[in-house]
Amino acid sequence: RIDRMLDAIIARESARVEEGLPLLAIVATASPFVGLFGTVWGIMDAFQAIAIQQNTNLTVVAPAIAEALFATAIGLAAAIPAY
Repeated sequence: RIDRMLDAIIARESARVEEGLPLLAIVATASPFVGLFGTVWGIMDAFQAIAIQQNTNLTVVAPAIAEALFATAIGLAAAIPAY
């Protein structure tokens, strides 16, 4: 009787845990791409700032590159635990 009760509890808890698995899989697969998209976006902004100001000084490029790296870090922070 205890064995059947434990099997039922284990089955119920397994089903409860598995409910969020599809969402976790979507986050795990999509977040690296979101981070890479943010990186590309930031680098494009950096090039656009260079073109507008016609200056390759670090103060022109650094904010956009920092934003791109931050977006990459956020994507990885979501992806690594999800995997």
